[in-house]
Amino acid sequence: MLRIRWRKRLRPKLTAALVLCIGASPSCSSSHEVRRGMNSPDALGRVLAIREAAESNDRHSVPLLVDRLEDEDEAVRLFAIKALDKMTGNRLGYDYAKPADQRAVAVKLWREYVEAGRHMSPDAVEDEPPAAQAAADGNVSPDRVEQ
Repeated sequence: MLRIRWRKRLRPKLTAALVLCIGASPSCSSSHEVRRGMNSPDALGRVLAIREAAESNDRHSVPLLVDRLEDEDEAVRLFAIKALDKMTGNRLGYDYAKPADQRAVAVKLWREYVEAGRHMSPDAVEDEPPAAQAAADGNVSPDRVEQ
């Protein structure tokens, strides 16, 4: 049991360290491959695809990045929100390390953001809406966040 807890805590950090060590080596050659990589069964493969999407500013990957906000691997969630922040200038109150029920509020806001098509604009960098800021501060329950 101790061994399992140790792995759960260390695995995201190891994944992130491995990605940083790999550095600038390209993992995918086309945006189609990048999007396919985001559904890789391997966390490292997902992280590398996320990193490539952010570096190429592939806005068509944003819906998949939002899906990765609910990933089981903490490192994948971290790289997904960093990519979304880089591409859109928004975090919408999302914190990769919070419990799933608290992350769900921000994921809902991200899904609405994508459904409205706001991620496709090159001028997508904007201020967080008040509902997202309230959710990030923990002042609003998940059922009360509307946008």
